[in-house]
Amino acid sequence: MNARHIRRFLGVILLLGLAMLPTLTVSAASEGLPTPDGGIVLVGEPWILPSGETYTGDVVIISANATVAKNAVLKGDLAVIRGDASVAGTIQGDLVVINGNVLLKPNSVIEGNVSFVGGKLTRLPGAVIKGDIVRTNVTIPADVSGVIKNLPPTLVPLALNAMQFAPPEPGSPQWIIARLFDLITGVLGAFFTAIILAAIAAFFVIVWPAPTHRVAETIQQVPIPAFLVGVVVALTAFVMGILLIITICLSPFGLLLFLGLLAAWLMGWSAMGGIVGKWLWEALNLSPTSDTLPTAVGTFLISLIAAVPCIGTLFGLVIGSVGIGAVVLSYFGTRVPETI
Repeated sequence: MNARHIRRFLGVILLLGLAMLPTLTVSAASEGLPTPDGGIVLVGEPWILPSGETYTGDVVIISANATVAKNAVLKGDLAVIRGDASVAGTIQGDLVVINGNVLLKPNSVIEGNVSFVGGKLTRLPGAVIKGDIVRTNVTIPADVSGVIKNLPPTLVPLALNAMQFAPPEPGSPQWIIARLFDLITGVLGAFFTAIILAAIAAFFVIVWPAPTHRVAETIQQVPIPAFLVGVVVALTAFVMGILLIITICLSPFGLLLFLGLLAAWLMGWSAMGGIVGKWLWEALNLSPTSDTLPTAVGTFLISLIAAVPCIGTLFGLVIGSVGIGAVVLSYFGTRVPETI
């Protein structure tokens, strides 16, 4: 796609941004906006050129897919941003896809260039590309970056939202840096989440020591029944909560149900943390002056384990279910485990 076409497409996108500036959204549009050359711009609405039909003008599709059916002819350029392009007919111009995939079916003809940023190009046997194939794997090309710098501040977020580009090529320095950043943020997120849960566990032990102790005793005495009850209660509460929230007039009760389930999970998780903390203190031959520190440390450890992908998720589901079941069986720690 040459520089003239790029400038034209960017101009169309910016005109669209000005038209939608009061709402600052590009999520939906029921009508297309005309382009200067007689084409059309659609936002959040798929575009299909039916078989045997001809359309004259450039077409820009944002946040949706575009389809040119068999024997259909587009006399212009097709640009798809944040969507896929499927072509079985003829495009008498360039095809540009940003942050999406390109599918060229048999007997399809692209008389211009095929340019795409991210995604992939699938070219089936019989598909014809008379121009060049250009793939770009950058965050923002230099020429586009220059345009964005000269935009009014109110239009910059809208333009960036409409022109989201693909991530860097796997294996490139940018890709490695992004993966390291994701790893660091994931580890820090798990660490701080574990600290918060440890603080909540310490709060339970300090404020409600006897109920928390009874829940822990229930876990130790009847772990399997507690797990089964926890699974049933969690699933039932989740389904009922969704149904109540969907029913607008009963939505407050749905929220209360979810809050009750969260409270049961936190109490059961804290009780399990107290059990693990006591085991750790015994293994290290330590003599705790209170249950607060062992409970906090134990909760911190099981929370870190639960943050591990795959295995940690399964661990967290099991531990959480056992904790919820123990809270239910002990009536939130108000009855002794021996009477269960």
